[in-house]
Amino acid sequence: MSRLIIDCGASHARYAWIEAGQVRWHKQTSGFSPISQAMEALPHLDVEELLPQEIYFYCTALVGPFVGQAQKIWQSRYPNAQVFVGSDLEAAALACCGNNAGYIHILGTGSAVNFWDGSRLHHPKINLGYIWEDYASGYDIGKSLVQRWMEDSLDEEEQEEMKHILGPKKSFISKLYSSNNIKSYLASLSPLLDKLKTETQKNILNERLSVYFTKNIDNFADTNPHHFVGSLAVLMQDLIRSKLKESGKKIGNILPNTMDALCNYYI
Repeated sequence: MSRLIIDCGASHARYAWIEAGQVRWHKQTSGFSPISQAMEALPHLDVEELLPQEIYFYCTALVGPFVGQAQKIWQSRYPNAQVFVGSDLEAAALACCGNNAGYIHILGTGSAVNFWDGSRLHHPKINLGYIWEDYASGYDIGKSLVQRWMEDSLDEEEQEEMKHILGPKKSFISKLYSSNNIKSYLASLSPLLDKLKTETQKNILNERLSVYFTKNIDNFADTNPHHFVGSLAVLMQDLIRSKLKESGKKIGNILPNTMDALCNYYI
């Protein structure tokens, strides 16, 4: 059995080829989001010569009509393969929980939470997207960092460092609002946290994660574990573990991405 696994986020798409019960290779391309891009821009890796028998495509924001559209595109690319499509939350659920129940939190370019009952996802709340939510995501942290710089809330040394990197404020604002994808652009700035002093980094991360907990975790009273996926989740894992412990919540897995665990599930 040969399987092509794709885990596609807004910033990166990761691919794995499984054959004869072994992972043969991993690859990566730029990401994709059906919310901000046309379906024709769906990532494509030239693997025709490998002739996959099964394709599993998981993608951020893949809900509603996007599911059928993605299914049709992948099926047209590989007419002889069985094609399965789903959201990145489903991929995270399979990677973290397998057939067990738990909450799935994704902290990537955006953020989201769902409940996995062991076989299907349940949406405990409506995801309002980056305009109103996406707390503790790359977008949210990048936005918070930029806002502090714009408001002169950083110390003098940090203000100068941000100016050196981002340029004059007026030029930066013009560049930001002319961007084709403001969310991804602000998310791409979140690594600039490393340029700030340790105490400032902690303050920003703690502030944004506290908002995320208030909105997405504190109101769940059951004992199911909380799993986190994403590079930011790994960056904030000490804070996450501390806050879960303080809240009396059960700590689950914290993974940088779903691919390795997802491959293990499908082997």
